Amino acid sequence: MILLPLSAVSTATHLEFSAPGASGDGGQIENALIHVYAGWIQVGFAAGDINAVAQESYKSFVPLDVNGRVLTYDPGAPFNVTVSVAPASFACSSDFEDEPGTTAVNSATVALEPQIFGGVGGTPNLLVLRAELAAQRSTIFSITYQVTTAAPAAAVLDELNLSLGAAPA
Repeated sequence: MILLPLSAVSTATHLEFSAPGASGDGGQIENALIHVYAGWIQVGFAAGDINAVAQESYKSFVPLDVNGRVLTYDPGAPFNVTVSVAPASFACSSDFEDEPGTTAVNSATVALEPQIFGGVGGTPNLLVLRAELAAQRSTIFSITYQVTTAAPAAAVLDELNLSLGAAPA
């Protein structure tokens, strides 16, 4: 598992709006606050001319912007989340026409995970993205993500300004 610092997030945008209700795996949420996060993360995952597909796991915070701002959430509140991750920039190389390169995202999840930071009391729960990448005769320079959350407004507890060197535990 490669823990990516916030400085690896090269582009990040955030949109927030209210909805009368939202439903999903976390159940029905009345008067939901919807957060939409999107961005690019630099990963630099390279796999040369090998006979097997190489796989690697990456973990990153889901920030509000590229300045290290993140939201903390109440882990006991109803919470729905969706995630989509795709290779954003990559290069495939092959010396043989019948041996193409492979570039893939095998899976992606987002969850609230408790974190410990110096100077921050307690263990705030932050959004953490996990992506499983695969490559063969390929380099994945960056991935793009889109995360949508739905929770009661009271579930968003605070906003933290973290160092760009901060990475998830």
